[in-house]
Amino acid sequence: MKRIMTTNDNIKTSLSEAQVYESMGLYTEALGAYENILSEEEPKDSEIITEIKDHIVRLEKKLADDSEEDAGGSEFSRESLDQIKTHTPDEKDIAPILDRASVFLEKGLYEEAADEYAMLFSIGYSFGTVIPPIIDFLMTICPYGQVGREVSRVIDKFNLQKDELAEITVLFGKEIAKRAQYSSAAGLFEKAKGLDPGNENIEKMYKEIVSQFMAEPRSIYLIRRTRLTDDQLAEALVLSFNEEKSLCSVLISNNYIDRDRLLRALSDYHKNPAVEFDSKLIPPKRITSRLKKAALLSQEWVPLEWNDTGARVVVENPEDTYQIEQIKRILSVDDVQFCPGIQEDIELLIEHFFEQGKKLEEIEAEKDPGNVEGAVVMDIVEMLEQKNGWSSEQKISIRPQLISAELMLKEQNGKQDSLLVRLKDSPDHGLGMLISSEEYKRLNKIKDGDMLNDIIFYTGWAMVRTKSVVRNVTRIREGKDKGQYFVEIESENVI
Repeated sequence: MKRIMTTNDNIKTSLSEAQVYESMGLYTEALGAYENILSEEEPKDSEIITEIKDHIVRLEKKLADDSEEDAGGSEFSRESLDQIKTHTPDEKDIAPILDRASVFLEKGLYEEAADEYAMLFSIGYSFGTVIPPIIDFLMTICPYGQVGREVSRVIDKFNLQKDELAEITVLFGKEIAKRAQYSSAAGLFEKAKGLDPGNENIEKMYKEIVSQFMAEPRSIYLIRRTRLTDDQLAEALVLSFNEEKSLCSVLISNNYIDRDRLLRALSDYHKNPAVEFDSKLIPPKRITSRLKKAALLSQEWVPLEWNDTGARVVVENPEDTYQIEQIKRILSVDDVQFCPGIQEDIELLIEHFFEQGKKLEEIEAEKDPGNVEGAVVMDIVEMLEQKNGWSSEQKISIRPQLISAELMLKEQNGKQDSLLVRLKDSPDHGLGMLISSEEYKRLNKIKDGDMLNDIIFYTGWAMVRTKSVVRNVTRIREGKDKGQYFVEIESENVI
């Protein structure tokens, strides 16, 4: 039977939390934590009360001094920005903060996500450390080609001067361009130019990104094979971002190129026939039971054929290696033929396939009611609607895509609370959680054989709510995770 935490235990835990905030330079959060102890915990020990009051006085003075120096300025100064760019993190672990921010982004809570990223920047992590994983995550949840728009929403929540916002926007734009998301990169550079119009360096880097796009083999081929010009292609990049359309659609709608000519050029370049929307196409049998429409619309691809041996898939850019590998992993096949298509046609195909697929599924269900597959994986909309309820207990293999887990807890006052944890592979049990010593206390020092009755596993596009058994608990004694606990778990519903 687990020990119920006493008031003194709660005070010690709260004190530790406040001291951690203070050690990280988060003085406002630390001050609030100390004040909460006096207002909520009501410590009886006069020495503890004196200690807390001393902390409060010192922090109030510290914040007042900082406020005078900053004169009401932004959260980050120019010097702190320079320090961020050059500072190399020691053994601190950014994964839990990134995971929290990822969950906020999944739910569209941009201000809360920005607060998490701001915390990373404020404690000294470099842009090069933080920006790549932010973009990697956004690419798993954003509609294809729309990463820049989501990044822009996060950036708008930072409390920075315009020139500082421009600087961060450029860094995001450059990183996105490395992933061949040129429309998003162009949109962010346009945003940066608007924030800092006189910055010649931004204009220079923007031209480099455009030149990089023009040097792409597909871009070179289109210009050589058609009547497209460099200027038209560069202009289409920005229009694609501003109008929220695909690059191909912008080229056609602005009469830069004829639709048939563009499709022929894409077919020749990719050596696979381009696919257009056709209402006569029949969906693959398993599409509605094994895939989610929201996920396909987000990632902009759809299988035309799919069985246990292989698949034929239409995507906008068959050369996007990141997306290609993601599709193979989701379909669980290696033999995939990728055909080029226009994004808007792909969206029409997805809608058509799911409409027709459901009709076929209903016909099958009438013939054999016991042959309808249960679905445990939910899209993000379902996740928000059903977070307070249980999903059907079906096994599903989502292990490669897991990002984080959220443990649902009941605090002493009976209120629902949660704890977001970082996941890590376990050689013996397949899955484990890395948690801090404070988090371990919140879990009442769980041990082998204990049951975690309410846990949510998050992927970049879905969630599974289930139960898990604790199989082993280890205190890490060395390395970057030193001092943390590795809790190995097993769940029948996550394999």
